[in-house]
This record gives sequence, C-alpha cells and structure tokens, in this order.
Amino acid sequence: MAVNTISDTWRVARGVVSYPLSMLHWGSMKFRYGVKEWHPMSVLGEEDPDFKMALFLESQPFHEENRNIILDLWKRAKLRACVDQGLIEWDHFIKSLEEADRSDILMPDIISGDFKSVDPDIISQYQSRGAKAEKREDRHETDLHHAVKIIKNELTARNQKINCGVAVVNANDRFDHTMAFVNELFQGSDTLEVPLYLLSNKSLTWRLPTGRHRIFLNQSVHKKWSSIIPVGQPAYVTTTGLRWNMIMQRLEFGGVISTSNEIGDQKEVSIECDRPVLFSMGLPSSA
Repeated sequence: MAVNTISDTWRVARGVVSYPLSMLHWGSMKFRYGVKEWHPMSVLGEEDPDFKMALFLESQPFHEENRNIILDLWKRAKLRACVDQGLIEWDHFIKSLEEADRSDILMPDIISGDFKSVDPDIISQYQSRGAKAEKREDRHETDLHHAVKIIKNELTARNQKINCGVAVVNANDRFDHTMAFVNELFQGSDTLEVPLYLLSNKSLTWRLPTGRHRIFLNQSVHKKWSSIIPVGQPAYVTTTGLRWNMIMQRLEFGGVISTSNEIGDQKEVSIECDRPVLFSMGLPSSA
C-alpha cells in the first residue's frame, strides 16, 4: 500500500511539474515555426500543373483498386525508378496491357536494387530501351534508399526540381519491411530535400516535422480513416478537422497513439506537433 501511495504521489507531482514546462515548450514552438502546407490530393491525382514528383515503384502488386492511381502517378512523374522487384511488377503490368495501350507509357528512367531476384534478361531489355541500371552493393542500405540517392543525383545532374517523392510500397507484407519504409520517410526526405510519401494499397503516409501543418483535402477522403503516430519519442499534438481532435495530447508508444481516427468534412486538417510524427490516411478508393 505504501509503495502504491508513493508511486501515485510521484505521478501527480510529475504531472504538476511537467505541464507548465510543456506549455512553455509549446509556446516556444509556435513562435519558432511557420505553417507548412501539404497537398496530398495532388499526389492522388488532383489537377495541379505546378506539381512535380519523382516516383519509386517498389514491390507493390498492381490490383484493380490501385492500378489507376499508380498509372496516373507514372504518367505525371518527372523521374521514374523501378526498385528491384518493382521492375518485375511493372514488367508484368506492361505485358498485361493490349499493344495499343502500351505505346504512350514511358519507360523507367532508373532500375535499381541488388537484382538477386530479377531476371538479367529483363534488366537488359529495359536497359536497351534507355533505362539506367544501378546495382546496390552496400548491404547496409535498403533498395529504396539506394534508389532515392540515385534519383537525387539524377535531379541534380538535370538541374530539375520536384515537390516530393512518392514511393509505391507493399505495406501488407513483412513487418520488418514496413518499418524499413517508415525509416525511409526520415532518411529519404532528408536525402531528396523534399517530402517523401509512402503509397500502399489502401493508405498514403508521410512524415510531419516538428511544427504547424495545414493538410488540404477534398470530399473524396471525408470520413476516411486517419492516424497520427509518434516515432522514437513522445510528441505533444493538437489538431483540428478530425473526428476526434486533440489538444496538447501526449502521444507515445506505451501510452496513447492516435489510430483509427477519421477525417472530418472540412477542407483541411491542422496539426501542431512538438516532435516529428507520421500522418497516415485512407485513399479515396479504399474502405
């Protein structure tokens, strides 16, 4: 009983002390950071002539519910990379089309990976059509990050600018691969020097850095699920535009994390966070 009393007293005291400190930190953050705007609907096909991106096609199979989005991204991308088994998926998709439908589809600019599971004849076939093949030699590097670095170098060589990178990934496969994709949201964004989005079969996910954010949406994603996930450290989060909004909510693993939330019916969601978090949302075509 005495141990429980001491423990409870300590928790109360810690809360009394930490709350004003959190308020001070929050006020400092508001002063230091401007508002960053996000336009995920441009990724998902909304018309925006100024929107420029690089596309990374990982090992995501083409399904009826995602093939139109992927094909639209492919046509709009300024640079296209097939990442290891992504080349196999792309080759299967291309060969499934009628001959007349293939003519206006551009080839990948880059094919990369360790190529252990890719037929050398397929690699040679795409090289003969103008794709650059870049083999990954560093075993400490993921295929996706290797591709991100190559695309960054290619953008620099061409003196091209992009708004973001989009990696089409299979997030329904192995958990360790999923965590590697999450890590790439941090590594890849820093390497590209622009945001990196992860597009899976049913979700779009990206990293929100410390600060204030406005996410512009449209009615096609109203009532779709959303989540805000802290990564590596606790984060205090305030939101508007969600079904269950938060005011200085502490999010952390071992405590509260915001999953299975819902996008409201406004045109934007606002999020303030004192540490980087992941924002994930359902696609217009997903359940």
